[in-house]
Amino acid sequence: MDHIDQSNSLWADNILERFGSFVSFLSAPVQELENALKLSNKELAELKLFHNIALRLLKSRIDEHNVLNHKKSLINYLIARMSRESIEHFGLFILDHNNRIIEEIFQSNGTVNTTSIYLREITRKVLQLNGSAIIMVHNHPAGNPQPSDADKKMTYKMLKSMELFNILVIDHLIIGNGKYFSFYEEGLLGY
Repeated sequence: MDHIDQSNSLWADNILERFGSFVSFLSAPVQELENALKLSNKELAELKLFHNIALRLLKSRIDEHNVLNHKKSLINYLIARMSRESIEHFGLFILDHNNRIIEEIFQSNGTVNTTSIYLREITRKVLQLNGSAIIMVHNHPAGNPQPSDADKKMTYKMLKSMELFNILVIDHLIIGNGKYFSFYEEGLLGY
């Protein structure tokens, strides 16, 4: 029995050393898992199923709640969902007047360091769903969540666009590898 426990411990240590965290391990792309661990297709499918279940559990902590009262849960969900993506993704949480999520939209997929945002389409969707507020989110595949100049410009354009329709931009979150940047927390939204 000690041999099995020691073998499992070494396997777990190898995973942590290679991937940095259990979340990074679960959210790693299939190809990376396949190359690193030599897992069968069945084992890879089971890992991805487990990852999807974990994401749903994390998301359930913010569904039907005031997301501002559960921001840490939102951050944990987004890190698990986005931190290991190899390309940029832009998402949006449309919120009602009680800051509960009406809809989560991942509107745009980009390249390794850019994604296109269409203010007109975002505004249309928020108005269509009678949203009162939004939280924007995107990832930085390189791992550093610090905003670029383009990120800042896009955020300010979104603020101006939403302001015309009395829709509050609560935050713009950038997800890195296990880390995040919040425009709100850093005082960059002007309120």
